Amino acid sequence: MKTMLIFIAIVLAGILAKPLFDAIISLPSFTSGKYDPQGGGGYGIAIIGFIVTVLLLAVFLTALIVAACKISNGWVLTGVWAAIILLFATYPTIHFIKEYPYNQSAKNRSKLYEMLADGAPDEKIKPLAEKVAKEYRGHVFDKLVEYFKFDMAREMIENGYDISKSSYLLSDMVEDDRRHTDTEFTRAVFLIENGADVNGKARRGTPIFYALRRRSLKSVKLLLDNGANVNIRNQEGDTPLSLAKRLREGASDISDPKFKADMLRQADEIIALLLEYGATEDNK
Repeated sequence: MKTMLIFIAIVLAGILAKPLFDAIISLPSFTSGKYDPQGGGGYGIAIIGFIVTVLLLAVFLTALIVAACKISNGWVLTGVWAAIILLFATYPTIHFIKEYPYNQSAKNRSKLYEMLADGAPDEKIKPLAEKVAKEYRGHVFDKLVEYFKFDMAREMIENGYDISKSSYLLSDMVEDDRRHTDTEFTRAVFLIENGADVNGKARRGTPIFYALRRRSLKSVKLLLDNGANVNIRNQEGDTPLSLAKRLREGASDISDPKFKADMLRQADEIIALLLEYGATEDNK
């Protein structure tokens, strides 16, 4: 009989521990807020939930056994059941504590991006940016540059961020801005002046290939003036000159006369610029 009761008690511990823990930590706390597995709340509420879960289940199961078995050493069993329940209640607590830093960091990153997009003042952005940068340095740097937060981005470089690995970002920044918010390519200039590699490979080649695809004469010249290799090849084997010529051929098929004339003019200007900087006619 006692063995059966002990077995039932262990089963009850396994069934009740997790729901009881979840119920306790879902209560609002004036110190740490509600527990949020996606990053909200804090360690405090999880620890409290863990302790209360153990105590409540230990008292409940001990009382059950003492009443059923009519034994005199029930309080000794309290420690035994507390140890058993500890195993069940510890898992969700450890899981929460283990995942909390990552989830909180991801939540802070999303908040930072929202603040940047909403135009929040620098004094509010900077502390959060510094916190998020501990886990997501590259992402934070990219966003700071994207939203023209050059002072904060420069501070990251001064503190050791390796900008030479930002060729993909430079490639994005030299593309003709669709919203015309950076017609002078100040973000690309910032990156180049602070050490970004103008010949670093991105997904579709070096930055000059991105500038060519957007038919941006100004950004092509910016790159060439700062050491871009005019005869480098991309993954498809194209050189800047061969790509510019193919883009011109594509422009010849445009039906709208005015648009066609604009595209041909831009292509001719870019081809002339590439030749001026030493591009060869050898495409292959």
